[in-house]
Amino acid sequence: VLVTLCAFIFSLQSTRQRQALEHLAIHDPLTQALNRRAFDIDLATTLQTHQLSLSPCTLAIIDLDHFKSVNDTFGHEVGDELLIEMVRTVRIHLRKQDRLYRFGGEEFVAVLPGADAQEALRIAEAVRARIEQSPIASCGHSIRLSASIGVHSVAGGQQATPEDVIRIADEALYRAKDDGRNCVRHSVS
Repeated sequence: VLVTLCAFIFSLQSTRQRQALEHLAIHDPLTQALNRRAFDIDLATTLQTHQLSLSPCTLAIIDLDHFKSVNDTFGHEVGDELLIEMVRTVRIHLRKQDRLYRFGGEEFVAVLPGADAQEALRIAEAVRARIEQSPIASCGHSIRLSASIGVHSVAGGQQATPEDVIRIADEALYRAKDDGRNCVRHSVS
């Protein structure tokens, strides 16, 4: 009985440690959004599922405008708190099946499986507006942010590679930046 109990405890501890390591491997340690490693795997799988199911799929790249000036003015501690709060803000507007990834620095990507262009634009605009309208309090400062968002929707059943989807969404993001920032731009293929 004692050996069985010890084996059970060891197994339980091993399972918990494996789960903790798996979490660390796919989540950004600061924001707890999924990380780039998880994104690379998930996007390929999501696109394969999308092509088989004939349902639309959308990718939205969210970039905080002029974020470097926040870090330069208030420090990286404040910048980190703003990134954490921004992730909370974005998650409020995402659906259960949507996934949010930290792509790098102040850039995030949302994968919206099953979202057509119209629904994706509604979600992206709600995220953009919420970021703009919600001053974030950090270390005694109230800071307003804005975001530029590039959205790319792939119609149901259409073939698309992860590289093409990222590239086209990124082009839409650059159009948003060129159009004065704090806006959403969309591409459909």
